[in-house]
Amino acid sequence: MQPLKQAAASKRIPITEQGVAALFSCFESVCKFHQSFLKALEINFAKNATPDEVFKKMAPMMKVYTGYIADQVRSTETLRKFRRTTKISNFLDECKEKSGHQKDLEDLLDLPYQRLDIYENLLQVR
Repeated sequence: MQPLKQAAASKRIPITEQGVAALFSCFESVCKFHQSFLKALEINFAKNATPDEVFKKMAPMMKVYTGYIADQVRSTETLRKFRRTTKISNFLDECKEKSGHQKDLEDLLDLPYQRLDIYENLLQVR
């Protein structure tokens, strides 16, 4: 996300700040939630406790997903539109290569959804 923001701000690629915002929607809020959630789970597991209490405590904060999910179609359409521009497409490919990730940005933007399934499975194991 940061490389794209920086490239847009410096006019290296033809994307506006609004375009970047449309692409990433509530992604930063979701990331902040996950950082807090992970820390709480690590503390909880260090105490050999079940994750139930962490989920109960953090459940209200999971509302960050509402906006993220609502904007997913717009984000996907925005990314596809950007990909039609050679300069942007090349930049995204370059970022992927430098990062070492095997997934495209579109796949990475789907990761928060996949985490919801993991959380559900974690609770069912209990």
